[in-house]
Amino acid sequence: MKKKMYRGFEVYLVNAQYVKNVPGRKTDVSDCQWIQYLHSLGLLRTSFRPPGTICAIRSLWRHRDSLIQMAAEHVMHMQKALNQMSLQVHRVLSDITGLSGLRILDAILAGERNPVLLARLCQPRVKSSRDTVAKSLEGDYRVEHIFALRQSLAGYRYYQGLIAEVDAEIQGYLASFATIGDLDSTPPARTKKRTYQRQHYEPKARSQ
Repeated sequence: MKKKMYRGFEVYLVNAQYVKNVPGRKTDVSDCQWIQYLHSLGLLRTSFRPPGTICAIRSLWRHRDSLIQMAAEHVMHMQKALNQMSLQVHRVLSDITGLSGLRILDAILAGERNPVLLARLCQPRVKSSRDTVAKSLEGDYRVEHIFALRQSLAGYRYYQGLIAEVDAEIQGYLASFATIGDLDSTPPARTKKRTYQRQHYEPKARSQ
């Protein structure tokens, strides 16, 4: 690993557990002196520090995971609003945020209340029958719950847009790496031929 230099000093990123494992009395005042002493004896090992590009991708990926969790919270808010209106479409469809689910939600927010017409918005790949979907859309479309559904759907789409921006940013960093085809895909040769050994609890094979 390439050594990190800062103003002429070789910088070590040390795991704190390594310092704790070495016996010795440490206080807040003498902690820096203790670490310097251990380093002078060669008892501290530097931790792996990935390159700057890897660190950037890792930070973006963690940020993306947070955005996914926030988007999932808005999905739960949508499901809660549907439950409060006695609508069970999110239980009939496998994914309320899929193409069929979003089309139905958009139609509900646009003012459509006919369950049969709403069920016709489903894609042909939906496993549930149109009658089953139509029955799941029979409920009490209260104004306050429609308002909550509208805001939750807007919040979900907002975070989906942020996730798309993060994906584009990550792709920009990944473009700087060599493609998989440029790497050597030949597996390493086996260094030792292993033979099967019978375990002590296995019965011996009987000779015919």
